[in-house]
Amino acid sequence: MRKITFSLLALFLSLNLFSQEANPTQQFWEKLQSHCGKTYEGIMELPKGDDPFKGKRLLMHVRSCTPKKIKIPFFVGQDSSRTWVLSYKKDRITLKHDHRHKDGSEDDINFYGGVTTNPGQAGIQIFSADERTQRMIPAASTNVWWITLNDSTFTYNLRRLGTERVFRVVMDVTDPKPTPGAPWGWKDKVKEPKESIDIKGGEDLYKRIDNVVDIIININKRYDSGTELHSGQLSSIINSASYYEKTADQGSSIFYSLVTGHVFQNGVKRTARDFVINFAESNGLILKLKPKKIKKLAIKLAKPVGDGGLRFDGKIDELTKILFE
Repeated sequence: MRKITFSLLALFLSLNLFSQEANPTQQFWEKLQSHCGKTYEGIMELPKGDDPFKGKRLLMHVRSCTPKKIKIPFFVGQDSSRTWVLSYKKDRITLKHDHRHKDGSEDDINFYGGVTTNPGQAGIQIFSADERTQRMIPAASTNVWWITLNDSTFTYNLRRLGTERVFRVVMDVTDPKPTPGAPWGWKDKVKEPKESIDIKGGEDLYKRIDNVVDIIININKRYDSGTELHSGQLSSIINSASYYEKTADQGSSIFYSLVTGHVFQNGVKRTARDFVINFAESNGLILKLKPKKIKKLAIKLAKPVGDGGLRFDGKIDELTKILFE
């Protein structure tokens, strides 16, 4: 009897573990999260000949990601009014539509959408119109949206049941494009760091590794969670930089590794920019570049070489000549 009881308990635990590992909602969410920061181009498949979209370049930018929310601006030519907002809670995903005017103000019809009613599949999530949408747009009460995601495409789809209304765009996720500007209603201005932070370099840098790690993490928290993608990566970056004799080379090395090492999920280039500005101030160094140009340099460093990216592996002194007087 004990053997049977133990076997049943083991079977229950293994099935429960399997169900947790195979949660399709989480799998879909994590796969979408893996595209954070990237921009993709696509086409409209349905309806055929839709005039507002005809001949216009279609881009999606997985612009903002947190553990529970993903924001994806959708650009139609010069129209930057649309953002898809997905939220994850209790194994369900909500899809909302954020529409803005050029001045950033909300459209009268805004934040309509739907929510998944079951875990769906790892490659597709289906959203039925919610009550807010039904009250806001009665005709849209039968709307069903769905998003598919695989290794080659992301698709956004809409069908209004009982009518001929249908919409489908297909984005190619195999070929990232340059990041577009901020969509309407988003603030994306380059600013000086909010406060001055003391980041001393020099021959004792290796003794202050933990302190510098904490400073960089706190800088990233201005833009993201401050969580390293790989534990210990920041310590390794600062330790490697400490081998340079010149303080300016130390700063260049950390700046370079922050960008090319993809230390954080989001805000990497802004974190690197803020770091090097504070590092220069802390060590009496003079930067050649203004904050906006430092960020542009970081963008070039982040790009693959084949796409015009810059590399200074083994040549940090050359990067120092670009950054510092």
